[in-house]
Amino acid sequence: RLLFGSRYLLLIVALVMIAKASSTILDNQWNSVVEKTILEKNARTAFFGGFSALLNGVAFFLQLVVTSYALRHLGIGISLLLLPVGLCVGAGATVFWPVLVVSSVVRIYDLGMNYSVNQLGKEILYLPISSHVRYRVKPLIDMLAFRGSKGLAGLLISLASPLLGIPDEKLGVLVLILAPLWILAAWAVRDEYMQSIRKLLSNPKEGRKALH
Repeated sequence: RLLFGSRYLLLIVALVMIAKASSTILDNQWNSVVEKTILEKNARTAFFGGFSALLNGVAFFLQLVVTSYALRHLGIGISLLLLPVGLCVGAGATVFWPVLVVSSVVRIYDLGMNYSVNQLGKEILYLPISSHVRYRVKPLIDMLAFRGSKGLAGLLISLASPLLGIPDEKLGVLVLILAPLWILAAWAVRDEYMQSIRKLLSNPKEGRKALH
């Protein structure tokens, strides 16, 4: 009842689900490109190792430098848009150039931003929510988002080839379909967040009671 009775919480659910579904789709696309490009098993294993090392380095840099700057200077709204807008451009690039370099860059951007700016931005969205509500709905949102997004991504991928004729290496088309919904949800949740913050600031005593 708490979850489905709040537009703000439903927007957070939509934001989390679309992000995870898009990431799952891009993961399938990237793996397909890797398998078709690097045929030798040992070479593929070496590539995965190098990719993981590069990804960890990029994620560390984003978390250490970019995340704080983005949230302080760009605000929560723009920060939440960095991932969907970037993936919209990247997914479009993979459709026209389904090659390993392009697909890998998009995958690093996706995971790097998910581990840093997007993750912290999502956590900040819970701040205006009272603690007793937050502790009850947050685990539920995380669970529903994980299961629901995996199911959504799997359904879209399974329909992409037989119905739309989309090969695995061009699954970025599906992300292009999801991206507008993702951007709308991000901006809508930003507006709800700002309204909640203003409401708390207008009555500090009630705000402190709500947060505790």
